[in-house]
Amino acid sequence: MAWKGRLLAAAMMAGALMLGAGRPAAAEDLIPITVGRAVATAFVFGVPDVGVEAGIWKKNGIDLKILSFNGDAQLQQAMAAGSVDFGLGSGPAMGYAVKGVPAKAVAAMAGAPDDMALVATSNLKATSLDDLKGQKVGCTTAGSLTYWLIKKLSAEKGWTGADALQPTPVGSERNQLAAMKTGAIQASIGTTTEGATLEVRKEGRIILPLGSVVTDFITHVIFARDDLIKNHPDTVRKFLKGWFETVAYMKTHEGPTLKVGEKLLNAPEAVVRKTYPTDIVKMLSNDGSFDPAAVKVVAQSLVALGILKTEPTPDQMYTSEFVPVKLGK
Repeated sequence: MAWKGRLLAAAMMAGALMLGAGRPAAAEDLIPITVGRAVATAFVFGVPDVGVEAGIWKKNGIDLKILSFNGDAQLQQAMAAGSVDFGLGSGPAMGYAVKGVPAKAVAAMAGAPDDMALVATSNLKATSLDDLKGQKVGCTTAGSLTYWLIKKLSAEKGWTGADALQPTPVGSERNQLAAMKTGAIQASIGTTTEGATLEVRKEGRIILPLGSVVTDFITHVIFARDDLIKNHPDTVRKFLKGWFETVAYMKTHEGPTLKVGEKLLNAPEAVVRKTYPTDIVKMLSNDGSFDPAAVKVVAQSLVALGILKTEPTPDQMYTSEFVPVKLGK
């Protein structure tokens, strides 16, 4: 009768495996991963948080730790030091790999800058881009993405010399808001969240969503350390699978996504709801693919910003080894 006992044990083990197949991995089996984001105050950078709340990371065998930094430079320093495994930064930050940072873009996170806009406070007269011809427009710092976007707007209009917009570095969005209220600048490049906040409070307006002008671009990318790419490619694939599963979840689960957005941005529900269609549904990539035309514009921006002297080749900026990410059962 011993064979009956062995048969029963085998059946019980098979049943246990079937019951556990759809469950998240046990805590001791999770891979610890640290992801860093260039800033905390961007809705698109809330993907890790939503994934944690929805249990998507654990379902994919990942124990995720999230860190926030003050800009791309700090994030890249952390990646070089090995403090973070994956980084969420701007498209132009791909230039850091060319300059020696041991990390490379592994997926395009967001295309055209739909989460950025030309904004103005109520005391300013400008209601269109044409109203700003030759005027001062605020940005964060010289050589920043916001600085380049102002130059790009002038180029699109064919404005040069005294007619061109004057990029005026004034620091944070708070500083830009103060500068607009005093009339030191006539508009600024800010996030759609900032613009929506001004509109909800009836303190200002969005003059122009920048995604409608700069259509070919990669605003944000996902970086991975070189040692992970080389020695642990399965970990990179696992992280990207969790990422794009979360993106798909966010685009079909507005309520939970808005709750995370309110907390992350410290903004009222009305503001987050106003930016959700563009920042999340429209902007976030579904599979991480790199568009060659957009990559070319980013390469040009690296020279225009003075980050690099010559345009880098695509293989210097990113690897397409892991994309497109295909989700399935």
